Amino acid sequence: MRRGGCLLALAAVLVAGPCAAYAAVPAHNASSSAAGTPPAVADEVQTLASTGQWEEVLQATGGVAPSLSLPSADVRIVRYRAEALLALDRAGEALTLAARGLALEPDNAVLLALRGDAQLALGYPQRAAEDYHAALTSDAESWRAMHGMALVARTAGDTTAALEWYDRLVPLQPDRPLLRMERAILEHEAGLVARARRDMEVVAMLAPENPDVWNNRGMMYLAQGDAQKAMADFDKALRLDPEHAGALLNRGNLWRERLDLHRSLHDLDNGVRLHPRNVRMLVARMYTHVALQQYPAGLADLEAAYSVNSLDTYLLNEFAWFLATVPDAALRDGGRAVRYAREALDLSPVPVASYFDTLAAAYAAQGRFDMAVPAQERALLMAMDRAYPETVLGKWRQRLELYRNKQPYSSGK
Repeated sequence: MRRGGCLLALAAVLVAGPCAAYAAVPAHNASSSAAGTPPAVADEVQTLASTGQWEEVLQATGGVAPSLSLPSADVRIVRYRAEALLALDRAGEALTLAARGLALEPDNAVLLALRGDAQLALGYPQRAAEDYHAALTSDAESWRAMHGMALVARTAGDTTAALEWYDRLVPLQPDRPLLRMERAILEHEAGLVARARRDMEVVAMLAPENPDVWNNRGMMYLAQGDAQKAMADFDKALRLDPEHAGALLNRGNLWRERLDLHRSLHDLDNGVRLHPRNVRMLVARMYTHVALQQYPAGLADLEAAYSVNSLDTYLLNEFAWFLATVPDAALRDGGRAVRYAREALDLSPVPVASYFDTLAAAYAAQGRFDMAVPAQERALLMAMDRAYPETVLGKWRQRLELYRNKQPYSSGK
């Protein structure tokens, strides 16, 4: 298959969500606004929050937070419960809770930033930015609000603005290494490789027990062409957390790159067993099955992934490519391939050159070469405009010649 050796882009391993950099650090700005909550309860919750024990935070605050209509509610409890809800992917509840807390303290910068985090998690970046701006008006050094603004900029594809926010933020929070790691990933994406490497070395010293650190550094080494160091870092991540989804996925892909297919399948089998709803894990295992010429098993992986999320553009594109180009002719399905390729393009927020390459292969599998040629030509124009490597362009030109000669493309050739 075409993408059989590809690994996830670095962007995919960026610590996700506004709360990702909050855990396992001592909480601060913990002044209480009222006397309604016993100090011992608030202190207990602060301790739990500082170590990222979010389920325990919810349990400890379950009998307190519902009384927020009372003026005596302790805003600390609101804050920690909202953090816990965000960390546990319950953004809607966090939004409601933060809003109720702000009814008690409208200028509370922490609650404004947390409400912004909830807005961002729910897909409302503009509303989130408004809350972050309000938080910074209340507290010009609100690190949460700066972090939120960095994430808003990144969501908008403005890497320069995101890095500017991180450059303000990281010096203010030297004890939160995950913020530095996020900056390192963005630096690497922006081509600032030396800066990214320096940041990751600092992160590795500050947080050597965090498997995300080694997984992300391994991805950076891989992007720089150093597969040996990448493998060593993926190994470290899995020693720290044998169930780490990203490291299992990345090491499984790297084993396949090295043509050690049985080790690849072992890692990815473990990954699917531990994370059965992880679409990218299932797609990665599909590629290993294909490399082993186990095509029906590869199709089963794609069907399982599709049942998890039929709107995932990455999955739709990969599924279309498989159906259009799989060497087993009995499994090829040009009509379904065209449908999935079109859906991937329609759902993608921006045009993607490789999606047009897939669409062209799908049309060719149907024998619709009059449609395949212009789709492949468009893929090539976009790829040249975006300075794709010549190795990629060469393969795409070869496919264009096949379609001009009314021949479909098979990944087994």
